[in-house]
Parts: sequence; structure tokens; C-alpha cells
Amino acid sequence: MEKIIEVKTHSPVINSFEKGLSCQSLESISDSLYKNLLHFMNPQVAKVTKTIFIEYINDPIKSQRKLNELLSNYSLSCWVVGSILSRALIIIDYNEQKNNAIFVTTDQNLTDLDEHLSSLYGKLNFLIENSSSPYSRGQVSSFFIQNFKQIKVSLIGLYRTEIFPVPRVALGISCIARSLRDDYLSEVFLHDMQLGGNVASYVNKIVGEQPQIIGVSVTFGQQDILEQFLDGVAASSKVGDPLIVIGGSLAAFNKEVLLKTYSDVVIAHSSGEVTMTSLVRYKQGILPLSEVPGIAYSSNGIVCETKSIQNKEQEKIIPELDLLTPTLSSNGVMQLESSRGCTFACSFCPRDHKGLWFGNNPMFLEKLMLYISESYKAYVNIPKKIFLVDEEFIGYTKSSPQRALSISSTLEKYGFKFETSARADQVYSTKHNEDWHIDRISFWKKLKSTALSRCLFGIESGVDSILSRFNKKTTSQQNAYAIRLLSCTGIPTRFTYITFDNLMNIEELIESYKFLGRRDLLLKSNKHLSSKEIYSIATDETLAAANSTDNPFYYEVSYMLVKMENLVNSKYTKKVTELGLTRSTNKSMGTITADYVDNVIGELAEMSQRWIDRHFAFDYSLKGVQKISDVESREAINSIRVILRRFSYELLGQFIYMYTGDYELLPDTSSESQLQRVKKYYKEAPFNKVGQAQIRETCYAIMDAHMLELQREVSENIDFVLARLLETQKLAINEALSNWQSSSDWDLING
Repeated sequence: MEKIIEVKTHSPVINSFEKGLSCQSLESISDSLYKNLLHFMNPQVAKVTKTIFIEYINDPIKSQRKLNELLSNYSLSCWVVGSILSRALIIIDYNEQKNNAIFVTTDQNLTDLDEHLSSLYGKLNFLIENSSSPYSRGQVSSFFIQNFKQIKVSLIGLYRTEIFPVPRVALGISCIARSLRDDYLSEVFLHDMQLGGNVASYVNKIVGEQPQIIGVSVTFGQQDILEQFLDGVAASSKVGDPLIVIGGSLAAFNKEVLLKTYSDVVIAHSSGEVTMTSLVRYKQGILPLSEVPGIAYSSNGIVCETKSIQNKEQEKIIPELDLLTPTLSSNGVMQLESSRGCTFACSFCPRDHKGLWFGNNPMFLEKLMLYISESYKAYVNIPKKIFLVDEEFIGYTKSSPQRALSISSTLEKYGFKFETSARADQVYSTKHNEDWHIDRISFWKKLKSTALSRCLFGIESGVDSILSRFNKKTTSQQNAYAIRLLSCTGIPTRFTYITFDNLMNIEELIESYKFLGRRDLLLKSNKHLSSKEIYSIATDETLAAANSTDNPFYYEVSYMLVKMENLVNSKYTKKVTELGLTRSTNKSMGTITADYVDNVIGELAEMSQRWIDRHFAFDYSLKGVQKISDVESREAINSIRVILRRFSYELLGQFIYMYTGDYELLPDTSSESQLQRVKKYYKEAPFNKVGQAQIRETCYAIMDAHMLELQREVSENIDFVLARLLETQKLAINEALSNWQSSSDWDLING
């Protein structure tokens, strides 16, 4: 290989880098990279270097290792630096006393790299001769070589694969990795327990990396896994003295508990990007711990907290893609965020760690989708769908609708669909007139015509008093109109709904049950209707009834019989506490166990939870396969999930009948055997007249019989579904089905 030579001209070759974030293909990036490398290398080595760099562009750790294997033959070494948005190569020639270097980037130019590293190390230690070009020569000092990327950061996402069997790209740690790589301060390793392996195996991997910082992402139900991991790291004799940082929802809720047990760890209680880059500076001795934002730590037994990070402080919500290929290889799905925070604050949702709504600039999505789309080419059986896990996709600023449409158009451009979440008042708002609603219907039509596949709405209730208690800032009628508008417009939807809450009375439970069973909410869609006609139909009771599908609303409710989770520090939980209903803290879930003001409703909620947990793994497996299936297969799978929902609704009706004795409340889908059974049980043990033990005994008897009927109906219909699935999908469903059919207890998943 020829030595690094001086570039005769610094005018960049006209190539796709000039377009920056609007690059159209990986091929154009590859061609440009090759042309730029030719300024420093012979064609053969430039071609191999380019090939390795592009093949592993999503995985800079592997790319750097393979490139060094190649370049070491020529007394050269390299670093792969920068994030997926601006990956760059620094190649150093050790044959020269001055450590001459070349710099090549996939960005428009080398300005960002130059500004970051020359400010950290000074021009005497780091020099790019022409940072306005996408390639340049320069020099680096021995001091730079010895100190660059000396801080190693290992990030891991903890998971229970037995409960959540379908892998999703670990978004939190991937976004942190992108932020760290954008700052050029550290070498970042990513690990995800969804992809196989136990706690001990990941402890060994991370210890072997010898990191100065270990970041752990933990969510609900993973406290025991977290403790196993922390104890495993502490027990290792090879680990050194890393700073351990714990983030995620569970860490934010349990920070006092964690710091009491593990006093040397740091808790990240806001979005992690700014926090982790600041912690790298702390490890470098640049920044004191007390000035690192968004953390809690123990000092002399006292928990200290620094200021929270506002969502608007994080310019980019973009992940690295190290984990994308392994996730797709495990039949998983891709997740992204386009915004953070919410436009309101429901009483059951603690907001301290989530913050106010802020939307990411959609221009960053353009280049990211280039690499995501390329990765999907090897997985033709996995639908090209992105799950945008925003709390509230659209937002509340004047430019919010256009931002949403821009995102949808970008995804359509790359052949992708997406699912996301929004509030009901993004469909129907009591604050706006008819013209606004007609425009908004047109907006939803545009989303669907581009890339929107489905949207989740947190309806949560159809009872005004409950909605007020939840601080939803919506009404029952508003929710009804929103559901009608969405269904009549043809927007595929799913809804969340809280059936039980600790402060409800029986009248509210009955009203909520009736709302779930309403058949005037899900309307027939008609693509020929104008937005004005859709508005007229949805807001007129007679027209709505005439255009109904006659399906009950619960057909579109994702999970039935959900009870309130009293999350630590939520306003709802504080009210429950004031009434003396709280009992104990479940640190694994970040929740507080509490009684109900109506003890019978409390028992019905408890038994309903056992019903849900009995079916959860089977239903979640169906949902997982549904995510990666084509339209026909998704509809077939949904037919089984609808059966599960119907039986849950029927069970709720039987429970309410056992409390009230009102025969008219039993659903019209009830079988004759169901009706006769509950009549018999009501004569023996009406729930308003017997104690807890007899209520539970009767509920178990009802559930046992109901379960047998459910299993029989699922068995009669499952072959229709399996016939439309791939072999790997059939195996997953059959395994889950077998486990579900062989189970015989009513244990709770979370104790």
C-alpha cells in the first residue's frame, strides 16, 4: 500500500455527501467513500476498506476491528468514529514521526469532528487541514493517540424474554450510544438481553470489555434481574472500578430504594443522552458529579438530585443501529421515537422523568432511514414497519401536523409503514369548531395514505367521573366522537382502557362496562366520503347508528380488564394514599399495592388480573407475530385475539351480575351454559352478601368453566390462522398455545 500522501487539492469531489442528510442510497455513499479514499490509498486497498466500512456501517465496533486487521499489514491503524448520522474514519500512519493521518466522513464535511476534537485536545495534538471537505489529511500527536476514546462505556438493556418474547430494538441505550458517539469521547458497546443469554453471560461480556462506565436500562418487572446483574459485576475480580449508571422507568421510580442498597451507583432519572455524555466528562475529570444533569446519587448517606433535563434540550432523538441486524435476525421489530413527553399530565402517570412534549426535527429521520431500509433487505419476510413509541405523536404546536406528515412521507419514501400513539383530542376536540375537525379528518387521511399503519389511543374510560379522576381532559362523548371519526375515516386503531380503579363505585363500573360494549362507536369506513360527511356521520347519533359495523367497542381494546397501576409518585396514588388505602410497595414494578374503596370491586379486579395473566403470554405471542406479519395474516391472528377479548368481556359481565343480580347486564354473546351457570352461583353466593373467601371461590369456579369454553373455541379456529403463517411463526404460536392449554393455575405474573 502507498503511504499516506499529501492531497494536491482540497476541493471535495462532487458526490452525495454534498447533499448531507438527503442522501438517497447506500450505493452513492459507497461510491463517494471509495473516490475519497483513492486520494490516499491504491485502488485495491481503498476498495476493501470501503467495502468493510459500508458492510458494517451500523456496527462501528465490528467495522473498526475488521479494518484494523486489514490496515495493520501496512503499519496503519484506524478508528471508526461518529454516530450513524456522520460516521467517519481516522487512519493513522505510524511510519511517520508526526503520526500523519487521513480523515474521511459520510457527512458533508469534517467540521463537526474537527470542532469537537481540536477543542478537547488542541491544534498541537489534533489537526485536520481542511475540515470543510469530506476528506482531508492532518496530524495527530502521541498524546492524542494515547488518550482518545480511553473512556469505554458498556450499555445493556435488561429483559424477561419469557414474558416479552418478541425482541424490539433497545431504543434507550441505542439513543445514548448515538449521543456518546456524536461527542467522540468514548468507545461504546451495546448489549441486549432480548437477543439471548442469561445474566451471567452478559456480566462476563461486559467485564471483558473493561469499561469505565456501565449503563443499565431497567423497566418494570426487572428488579430481580437488575440485582443479579449488579451483584454479578460486583463479584467479578476483573471488573476494575467502573461507574454504574442505572436508568429507565423502574430506576426513576425506585431511586431511593436502589441507592439505599447500592450506594455507589448513579441513577439517571431523565432522558439519558445528556446525562451520559456529562458522566463521561465526569470520569475524565472535566465535570464534578454535582453538575451532571438528570441524576440522583448518594453522598454520605444522603440522596442528592441534580436538575432534570427538559426534552427540548435533546436536539436529536436518534438511535445507533448496532442492534438492528441482531434484532431482525431474531424476528424482532424496529422502534424509533419522533417525540418525547406528552401534551397533558394524566393523574396516574408520574411526569417527573418524562417531561413536556417536544418533537424531534424530522430531517434526521431521512438519513437514518437510509441505513434502516438497507438492513431490511436481508429480511424479506419481516414487514417494513417502524414502531414509533412516542407518548403523543402529533404534539400541540402550530407546526405539529406538518411535522407528523413529514415523518409519514419520509417513511413512505423508503417503503415503510408505522404505528404510533396519540390522544383522543387529536381527533375530536371540544375547543375547536367544525372547520378544524374537517381539516383534522383530512390530516388523518393523509397520514393513512402515506405510511400510517395503526395508531393507539389512550381512551382509558367512557365515564365522565372516571375521566375527571384520571385528569384526562376528555369526556365520554368526546371519546365516542373520536372513536367514530377514526373508524369512519378508516384509520386502523387500538385503544387502551382502564376497567378497574381503586376509587370507583359500582355505578361507575357498570357504566364503564356498558361503554366497552357499545355497538355505535365502530363505524363502517367509506373512502368515498368527504371529510365533512365523515364529521356529520360521527357526530349525529342517528347517522352513527345507521353506519355502525355492529361490533362492540371492546373489539379494538388491546388489553381487557386492566386495573389501575398505582405508580409511585403519581397524583392518583397520592389520592389513594390520602384515603388510607395503600398497603405495600412493589419495588419490582414501581407500584404501590392498595385496597379499593369498594371491597367487592377490589376482589373482581384481583380475579380479573388473574384471568389476564393466565392468557398474557399466549396473547402477547399472538401480538408479537402479528407485528411481523402481512395484512392477511394480521387479520387472521386478530380474529383469535378478538375471541380472547370477547370472553374477557363476558367474564366481566358475569362478575358484575354476581354483584348486582341484574340479569340484563349479562352480554348478549353469552352462551346458554354461561347464563345457567351464573344464575346458579348467584343464588348460592351473591357477591354483595358474602365474604372475600366465598367471592374468590366462586370466581375461580366461574373462571375455570369459562376457560374451558374459551380453549375449545380457540382450538376450533386456530388452524385457520396457522395456515396463513410462515413456519417459524407457526412454531412460535404453537408453542405459546401448548403452554396456554396446559396451564391450570390462576397465579399472578407479578406476585
